[in-house]
Amino acid sequence: MSKSFSPVYTYPTEKTGFFKGERAGSKRVKDIKDVEHSAYGGWWPSFFPTSVGFLVTRNGDTTNVMTIACMSVVNAYPFMVGFPIHVKGKSERGEGTRYSYELLRANPQFTLNVPYIDTTMTKRVLICGSYSGRDGVDKIAKANFTTMPSRHVTPPILNECPLNLECRVHSDIDLGSHHWIIGKVEAVYLDEEMAEGDKQFVWRSLPELIRKEK
Repeated sequence: MSKSFSPVYTYPTEKTGFFKGERAGSKRVKDIKDVEHSAYGGWWPSFFPTSVGFLVTRNGDTTNVMTIACMSVVNAYPFMVGFPIHVKGKSERGEGTRYSYELLRANPQFTLNVPYIDTTMTKRVLICGSYSGRDGVDKIAKANFTTMPSRHVTPPILNECPLNLECRVHSDIDLGSHHWIIGKVEAVYLDEEMAEGDKQFVWRSLPELIRKEK
């Protein structure tokens, strides 16, 4: 088991370190233009999380799911979504390319599956972000997901997620440690209860600030 992924992001902690920079009015500023990955220290607050999701990839008979901590709509017409994936150098999950990226290169199709706040779903987020399919772990089974075949791509969708997107890779942009993958959406799935208006999403895109007691 690799280092656990957590959908809850708290800063600062002993693990993240504290932001060290020059005073600028009521702020602190740190110039990171030429800072190496291994030396970025306490500028972790800039790594704010976006919408967490599940990336499903498939090559031949091999299907894998991984938790991604960042996914976003990047274009409306045509509808496109994007996410980063680690491909080179060291990270908290180890050295080198993610297994999902290898599958994605072999078959440039994927599904993005949107989870929600729920005890069982949070466990699934942790499982799919803490193990590697390269080690032979069937994370779909381990997380107790069920799947449904997609219409236009070979990777399936996850039934337990209320929103699912079938995608084909439009762009694979090399940024350095990560590649930014942009997918053109071929189909959108939404739980019937939500389509009928019996349930609804509540998206929370603003961070909550808490003053620590000293």
